[in-house]
Amino acid sequence: MKVILTTNIKKLGKIGDKVSVKPGYARNYLFPNDMALRENKKNTEYYEKIKDDMKKNEKIKVDEA
Repeated sequence: MKVILTTNIKKLGKIGDKVSVKPGYARNYLFPNDMALRENKKNTEYYEKIKDDMKKNEKIKVDEA
């Protein structure tokens, strides 16, 4: 099962990585803890939007510092 990570997970990947995991791991651990999204067109577009917002916020923080 392919998923998009929404948090950093040691030995699996960083935020925004598209990784393949076993269905049970995704269903029982990643999805209930909001650590990943299923990889499909809707979630990919949603995550790209959030990713852009995060980059803007980081840039503002760097400029203020």
